[in-house]
Amino acid sequence: MPTNPTRLPHYERMLLVLWEHCMTGCAIVAGPDHPEYDDGTFLAVNKKWCEMLEYAPSELVHKRTWHSITMPDDVKGDQAMVEAVVSGESTSYDMWKTYIKKDGLPLRAQLHVQEVKDDDGKFAYFLSQIQPVYSVTGKQNEHVQIEMSMVATRFLVDLFKNNPKTVIGLISAATAVMTAVAGAIASLVGNSGG
Repeated sequence: MPTNPTRLPHYERMLLVLWEHCMTGCAIVAGPDHPEYDDGTFLAVNKKWCEMLEYAPSELVHKRTWHSITMPDDVKGDQAMVEAVVSGESTSYDMWKTYIKKDGLPLRAQLHVQEVKDDDGKFAYFLSQIQPVYSVTGKQNEHVQIEMSMVATRFLVDLFKNNPKTVIGLISAATAVMTAVAGAIASLVGNSGG
């Protein structure tokens, strides 16, 4: 990113301000054919990306790959989607994944990755955006909870179609556990009724 934004044309200054003060984390990431850097190397990161992952830009740019800050269980799925974009099967993808912050703690986030092409129309690099789960509050939090409930419901419906006895067993087990927990809480607070 340019160091003297006052020398840029107006629209480029606006884009630079948007990049630096965006509410989501943004990164430009090298693809497999980058002439200087390994596949997945961070070429640029914005302020929010660094805040969320607790790294300084100098610790990420040209030094780390997305692989190195992704939970191992999420690398394979993400890499498959990267390969689909590079091969031309798609131009973008979305996924939930877990990053590893500098302090070693996990950061669960929704990731959107978009390919960016060069002047000849060939793949140049990725533009990645992340929105962490913890930063969603208020009405947005309700929306996320509803969306997650819908995903869980779709999962249960698909599971029920394939094996209804399993779903009924899961619901029965969950009900029994909730009843036992409610009883234990009631006895701890001295309320035997309900």
